[in-house]
Amino acid sequence: MIMVDIYVASVDAAYDFEMDEEITTGEALRQITGILGMLYHSEEDPERCPFLLCLSRDSRILPDGVSLREAGVENGDRLLLV
Repeated sequence: MIMVDIYVASVDAAYDFEMDEEITTGEALRQITGILGMLYHSEEDPERCPFLLCLSRDSRILPDGVSLREAGVENGDRLLLV
């Protein structure tokens, strides 16, 4: 498990998430948007997510279909939800 900071530009807020580094980036994105959707009472379907995750330290969009570890995400990293 790793701790990551998720920055959501649309609401100018950051949230700490504990994530399994072996889940795919796509599954991480679905989990994040699902939780944030509940927080903000969104009716957006997390399965049809229009967002991307970016790794802040190297300004790179995370590829879909690889684990967070394979994508280079490390404990304490900041991810941007865009």
